[in-house]
Amino acid sequence: MLPQVALLEVAGCLGTRDRVAMGQVCAAWRHALGAPCNWRSADVVVNEDLPGAVAGAVARHCRHVRCLRLAWRRRDPAGWTWGGHARAAERFLAALAEGAAQLRELHLVDWAHGYNWGSRPRILRAVAAFLRSQEQLQVLKLCNTNFSVKDAARLVRRAGGALRHLGLCRAFGLAKLPPGTADYLGLLRQLHGLAVLELDYSSVSGAALGLLAGGSGPGLRALRLAVDQRDVARAVPDAVWGRLAAACPALRVSITVVNISNHEDLLVFLLPSIPLHSFSLSSGAVWNQNRSRKFRHTLRHILNCYWMRLVSLHLNLRNNMEVLDDLILEVIESCPRLLNFKFEGILYDLHTIKDICDLHLSTSTNFQKIQVHAKKCCEDNKLLIEELRKEYTHKLSERNVYFKVE
Repeated sequence: MLPQVALLEVAGCLGTRDRVAMGQVCAAWRHALGAPCNWRSADVVVNEDLPGAVAGAVARHCRHVRCLRLAWRRRDPAGWTWGGHARAAERFLAALAEGAAQLRELHLVDWAHGYNWGSRPRILRAVAAFLRSQEQLQVLKLCNTNFSVKDAARLVRRAGGALRHLGLCRAFGLAKLPPGTADYLGLLRQLHGLAVLELDYSSVSGAALGLLAGGSGPGLRALRLAVDQRDVARAVPDAVWGRLAAACPALRVSITVVNISNHEDLLVFLLPSIPLHSFSLSSGAVWNQNRSRKFRHTLRHILNCYWMRLVSLHLNLRNNMEVLDDLILEVIESCPRLLNFKFEGILYDLHTIKDICDLHLSTSTNFQKIQVHAKKCCEDNKLLIEELRKEYTHKLSERNVYFKVE
């Protein structure tokens, strides 16, 4: 018989469905899994778990749930009917409200997979009614939902004045890119007191940023933007970013770029007035072979514009043939606030790792972890890696720095 502490530790590593199955093993396990700490977060798949044991367990323990994730699976299970599960969703959300559930976070994820279902308005009305009962909701995320702007605006309005974090990445779908529409601007006018906002770059415009500057004001602390190849032609004037930065002095902008490689395209999103604190670039394996990607130019531009602000930098450069070793060292040495730097690409000289370690030992950088994973290296480099491990592991550990080369 496992002690209860061990059961709770195991349960904390499991998802909601696995915890429910674990509780069906015996009465002792079911009693242990009834502890409030096991129900701080819950995941429910609308077209699989409603109705069922998972939904029933979440409803029974709803007073302890602080984060609820409602998702859709891509394929509907056998015997699944839209009308029946719409009623089940209504009953489930009503049971949560009747059970005095007070969420801090609500995530609606992958609802685009159920975009053509006939009971869509019915379930959205049930979600909106449930939100009206949530007086402490601080985080609302609509991720890959394919909602209309009106649907999203209604949910935000029902979420109430306690909302501090709103996620709208991939909320509207490809056919509903809304940066200049009246409905979308009306949605942004509702955002008072917001601290964190997540958007697709396709949802950003001069008018949208102007409303954020006027509505959220100095309280807006984080703006997280997701960028892909569809956004290359969409430019926001640098002066607009300057006005937003002036209206929100504590604002930190994070930009995540996927499948864009060319330097000229990236400059659209890397304007000097953006208060950029975090930048992530995943270049992708396919790019226009008629144009040079010029990663050195991009990295140099980041250094010139954001060296005093940058806190996190992630570069995933596929099939890169440019020598970046010297610029990587310059990034580490020149950015005083940099806490996290992740480089996935080619180092042409493994002595660069030695230079990074020497830099950390001779000056006070902010890194607490240095980890190198070499995917391909020759025998000479393997010997060098072993030498680096022997020379620096103990020295860096004395400074409380985790160092690992593998």
